[in-house]
Amino acid sequence: MDIDWKLLPSLSALRAFDTAAKCASFSGAARSLNVTPAAISQQVRILEAELGLGLVRREGRGIVLTEHGTLLARSLAQGFGAIDEGIKALRDIEQNRGIRITTTPSIVDEFLLNRMAEYWQKHPGVEVSLMPSQSYKDIIKDGFDLAIRGGEGHYPGLNAQHLVDTKWIAVAAPQLLKSEPFDLSDLPWLANPDLDWQIKLLRAAGMDPDGLNIVNLGDSLHAAREGYGALIANAFLVRNDVACGRLQAIELSGMPPVAYWAVTPPGPLRAPVKEFANWLKIVFTDESSKFPHGSGRNVKSPVKTRVN
Repeated sequence: MDIDWKLLPSLSALRAFDTAAKCASFSGAARSLNVTPAAISQQVRILEAELGLGLVRREGRGIVLTEHGTLLARSLAQGFGAIDEGIKALRDIEQNRGIRITTTPSIVDEFLLNRMAEYWQKHPGVEVSLMPSQSYKDIIKDGFDLAIRGGEGHYPGLNAQHLVDTKWIAVAAPQLLKSEPFDLSDLPWLANPDLDWQIKLLRAAGMDPDGLNIVNLGDSLHAAREGYGALIANAFLVRNDVACGRLQAIELSGMPPVAYWAVTPPGPLRAPVKEFANWLKIVFTDESSKFPHGSGRNVKSPVKTRVN
């Protein structure tokens, strides 16, 4: 049944009367609602005037309900009680619901899986579902609580919390970089020609994708480790490979800025989601400090770089 809100008294007046009826006094209702007894009395008088009915009468230090007041108090108790139960049930559902996170497979494999045990030690019982995907996910439509994304932080209609600044570099297995100086354009390059952002990065590095030997092998980082080609990668994701010498880093000039962001739907965050985003900020910063910087190597024009 549709409710005609224009015909209903104000919720403030109804709340004041409901509380006064339960406390059997204006002073008790005032203490419960953290207002003055005069404010409660005024709200009840306003309600009586609007209904054209007497609802209470004073008796000693308290009040008693009239016949009309008893009828209204019973209806309000049922109505407000149903609202209270509904709100509590909703909060319980939200409090117990896990955190659904979308990000790329590389973030999951190269970062999150190594740190999740630490998170669960600090937040036992919080269910976290990691759903990696190479394709862009609409976090509102698909019901995600948080997305970890790399970019410049422009996410219209969403909230974005900065996690860490990083950079684009080229990496290759040591066996591909044996001779010096070398020309990046002579190397095989791991990329998916159907992904515009990968082609744009090659162009930003000063290379013509149409003239390169492009190798498309799916898991590009694994292929780079095996020596199938060079790869433009996020420095954060290859920090461990570079540190142990599995890959060598080639620093590129003119690359676009990049950072990682915790992207969430608009509006207030549930406490577990907010805590997870704050934890991400800490561990991203900690991990980014591990990226090593070493000596340079010679790379032929047109790309001026150095290799770590």
